[in-house]
Amino acid sequence: MRPTGRYGDIAHALMDAAAVGPATVRSLAERAQVGYGAAAYTVTRLVQRGELEVVHACRPAVLAIPVDSDNQREVPDSMRALQQAWFGRPVDEALQRAWADL
Repeated sequence: MRPTGRYGDIAHALMDAAAVGPATVRSLAERAQVGYGAAAYTVTRLVQRGELEVVHACRPAVLAIPVDSDNQREVPDSMRALQQAWFGRPVDEALQRAWADL
């Protein structure tokens, strides 16, 4: 058996495919060049472990690598001042994250 926290070739290929951007399981399988059945099984395990997350729960579900708070870019002070001047009030955390993603 494989030790906990170690992934096989299919999981590594799917994670590399998910690093390109959010996609459905079928699209991830095509990017990773693995079979659909193997991808579906492996993706369920990766979602359970928290390595992938469901971005849109519609059918088919769209999956992506979760964004850690450690990986979030900070909004520069000048951008924060611009937001404060534009909106006339302190900007909430969700809007700051949206600006940081740009």
